[in-house]
Amino acid sequence: MNKKSNYKVLFTFVFCSAIILRIIFGFVNTFSNDDHLEVSQIIKDENRIPIKTDCWECDEPKLYHVFVAIVLKIFHINNSKLQIIVAQLTNVLAGIITIYVVYLFLEQLHISKKLKLIGFSLTALNPKLIGINAQATNDSFVILFSTLALFFIWLYLKYEKQKDLLLMTLFTIMASLSKGNGLILFFLIIPILVVKLCLNWSRLKLRKKTLLHLFISLLLFLLITPYFGQYLGNYIRYGSPFVMPINKSPRPYLFKETFVEELVPGEQSGITSVFHSFLTFRFINLLNNPVTIGDIFFGDYRPYPRHRTSLWTQLYGRAHFIHFNLWPPVVRIDSKFIINLGRLIFILALFPTLIFLYSFTKRFLVLLKSIIKRQFNYFKNPDWIFVIFIIAYVTFIMLFNYYYRDFTSMKVIFLYPVILAFLNIFLKGLTKTYRLFLKYEKILLSFDVLLILLVVGYVLNVIVLIFQLVSKV
Repeated sequence: MNKKSNYKVLFTFVFCSAIILRIIFGFVNTFSNDDHLEVSQIIKDENRIPIKTDCWECDEPKLYHVFVAIVLKIFHINNSKLQIIVAQLTNVLAGIITIYVVYLFLEQLHISKKLKLIGFSLTALNPKLIGINAQATNDSFVILFSTLALFFIWLYLKYEKQKDLLLMTLFTIMASLSKGNGLILFFLIIPILVVKLCLNWSRLKLRKKTLLHLFISLLLFLLITPYFGQYLGNYIRYGSPFVMPINKSPRPYLFKETFVEELVPGEQSGITSVFHSFLTFRFINLLNNPVTIGDIFFGDYRPYPRHRTSLWTQLYGRAHFIHFNLWPPVVRIDSKFIINLGRLIFILALFPTLIFLYSFTKRFLVLLKSIIKRQFNYFKNPDWIFVIFIIAYVTFIMLFNYYYRDFTSMKVIFLYPVILAFLNIFLKGLTKTYRLFLKYEKILLSFDVLLILLVVGYVLNVIVLIFQLVSKV
C-alpha cells in the first residue's frame, strides 16, 4: 500500500470515528439541552410559529425548530424522550455534513496530505464540536450553514462561478434563519463582494457580472431573511430585530472589578472588568482547576476558579475539554483520571494554539499593510477573507460578553461557524513551522506526537463522557 493510500485509509478512519462518536452521543445525551425542543413542540402541536414571550428559547430564529417539528409530526413521535433523541440526531446529521464540508475544503488546499489529516482530525474529533452536534439546540444548524456559506464565498472569489454565488447566498440565508449570529455572515459577505467589484472595476464585462451577482445576493437575502427569520416581527413588536430572554448587564469598568448576579444568588463571576476579563489568560489557574468549579448544580458550593473571569481562558477550556463546563448536571468530576486528562489536553493544545496565534498575527499585519499601502493585488487571493471572518466573530463574542457578563455567555461555539477560517490559518502556520524544521526529523516527530496525543485525548474525553451518560440512562 502506497503513502497516498495510507492517508486515504486514515482519513476514512477519522471520519468514521467522528460519525460513530456523534451518533452514540446523540442517543445517550438526553440530559444536556437548553429547552429548544419546547419551540418545536409548539410548532408541531399548535401549527404556529411562536414568538419571544411563548417560551424561554422562543426568541431564536426557527429553521432548526421547524425542521424538527416537521419530522416529529410526519412520524407521529409524541414520547418526550424520543423527541429529544430525534432532535439530537438531526444535529448529528448536521455535524456529519459539516465535517464532510471541512474535508472538501481541505481537498482544495495545496498543502501536504499529512497536514490535511492533522487539521481534519483536530476539527472532526474536537470534543466541543462533537458535543454540540449531539445536543437539541440550533447551534449545529448555524455552524453547518455558516461553514457552507464560507466555503462557497471562498470558491466564488477564487473561480467566479455563479453557482457558487447562489449557493453562498442560499446558505447565508439559512444560517441567518437558524440563529441570530448567522447574520454576521451577511454583513461580511456584502463588503467582500464590494471588494471583488472594485478589483473587477477596470474590466467592463467582469464589472457588470460582479454588480449583477452583488444585486442578486442582496435581493434574495432581503426578500427572505427579515420576515422568515422573525427579525422584522421582532422589530415591530419589541423595537429591535434582536431579542434575548435575559437583560443586559451593567457595563464593566476598565480596571475596577465589579460582579453581576448569576443564576444562583451570591455566585459571582463572568466579566468583571475589561482588563481582568479581556486581557488575561490564566493558564496556571486553569491547570490547577481544569473545570468551572463552583458546583452550583450539585449543591456543595465551592468558590469558582479565577479563570472563570477570563474570557480567553474560558474559551480555551470549553473548546478543548468537554467536561470543562461541568454540564450536564448528572456528570460529576470525581475522577483523578478525568481531571488529569483535562490538564494534559490543555498542555498539548498550547502547541496548535500558539501556531494559530502566530499565523493569524502575521496574516493580519499583511492585510493591514496591504490596505494602508493600497496593495490591491493582495486581495486577488481569496484567503484574506479568513482573517476578516475571524476578526468579526471574535469581536462579536467580546461585545456579547461585554453586554451579557454572566460566565455562561462565554460560549466558544459562537466561533465555530467560521471553523474553516480558523483551520485555514492554523494550517498555514503549521506548514510554515514544519518547513522551518524540515532538516530536523526528531523535532518534526515530536510535533507529530504532540498533535496525535491531543487527538487521542479528545477521543478519550468524549468516550469517558459517553460512558458516564450511559450509566445514567
